[in-house]
Amino acid sequence: MRAYSVGAGFKPAPTKPTTQKPLGRLIGWQDDLDRHCRRSIRLKGYDYSLSGAYFVTICAHNRRCLFGEVADGEMRLNAAGCIVVASWDDLPIHYPNVQLDAFVVMPNHMHGIIVMSTVGAGFKPAPTSNHSMKLLWQKDQRR
Repeated sequence: MRAYSVGAGFKPAPTKPTTQKPLGRLIGWQDDLDRHCRRSIRLKGYDYSLSGAYFVTICAHNRRCLFGEVADGEMRLNAAGCIVVASWDDLPIHYPNVQLDAFVVMPNHMHGIIVMSTVGAGFKPAPTSNHSMKLLWQKDQRR
């Protein structure tokens, strides 16, 4: 298991109790918009299709601590956290115009900087099947 140090100021995002929706209930598009309306943090007038460095934050669903835990000032990844790292490391394989910079996995989210050199079509998707995820996890365990 790889350990990642936690930098100053990095704390897990607060978790909040959530109520699960009953299985089988489909949410209408309008319900979804009403619940998830929030202020955009995009820079007005900036063309996000341009090349450049982009700071990315991805949170786990309902901010659940799915990727590991912080113990003694170190991030200790679990299997899901290892998959996040492997998926991040594999991005340039699937997207040749992508270069990776700083990256950190926290218990319920991750931060990273992606440098896009060109923008265009022709990407192949990252693996999403359980079999592919298992292979990625096994590959990381051999490192």
